[in-house]
Formats: sequence, C-alpha cells, structure tokens
Amino acid sequence: MRGGTGSKRRKITAVSANVTDLFNFNKSIVPHGGTLSKIKFKQRRNGTYVVKIFQDTNNNGRVSKKELIYKGKSSHDFERDILTNFDGEIRLRKNMHRCEWVTAKFPDELIACTMEYIPTTYHCVLKYDEGERFKFEGIGDFATDDTYRIVDY
Repeated sequence: MRGGTGSKRRKITAVSANVTDLFNFNKSIVPHGGTLSKIKFKQRRNGTYVVKIFQDTNNNGRVSKKELIYKGKSSHDFERDILTNFDGEIRLRKNMHRCEWVTAKFPDELIACTMEYIPTTYHCVLKYDEGERFKFEGIGDFATDDTYRIVDY
C-alpha cells in the first residue's frame, strides 16, 4: 500500500517550442506519458490570445486533440499579432495533491490518502528568445478556484 499527503508540484519546460512543428518538453506532465508536444494560439476579437498546449500523455508517439494539458487566456491584449509565429520557451507548472500523483503513477495499487484539500492549479509562462514574457490564466478545467488562488510573486 502506498500513501501520500501534502502537495506535489510538477514543472515542465520546453526550451525550443514553436507553433509550426512538434517539440519536446523535458518531461511529461503525467506519470508514464511522453514528451512530444504541440502548441496552438487563437487571437480573439478584443486582442487577447487563447493558448492550447497538447502533450502525448499516453506515450503512443502521437499528439491528439484529446491530450490537452493546458488551456489559458492572456491577461491583457496585444496590439499586434505577436504570438502567431511564437518561437521560444514554455514553462508550465501544475500543483496538485500528492495522492492524485501517486494514484496516476500506480493505478493498480491501493492508496492511503489524507483528506486535506489542495486544489489543482496551473501556471503558464511563454518566453520569447528576446526575453519578452507572456503569462496566461487557466480557463475551463484549468482555471483556478478564486477562493484558493495561489499568487506567485
């Protein structure tokens, strides 16, 4: 029997990511997953961007639409189409309860878990090669509950 308590932070980075080709993160966001990834951007009418990051979570060598690991929107609008030809670094961080991680890593084993509430939160930063940074807030399943919002300074 395995057990877990407290929070687990999973940080993954991609040094050379772009919108035209597949790229690799340094590790998978889920246990036993692949590193092959893809990024898509969509600009809204108000100038903000929506980013979708996909990763080969089942380690089959392909990236599909069902393997969405992050969806977020830019916190401010941009005057030009700056992200349509993105080429740079991606940093994605996921905070979760350690039991969630252990359960995913060992699906056939019985897990002893504490009852403390630790929300799953995401933090995404895109960085151009020139040094310009863009932060995205999660939307949909990747949004942070405002009651338990974790502020990173």
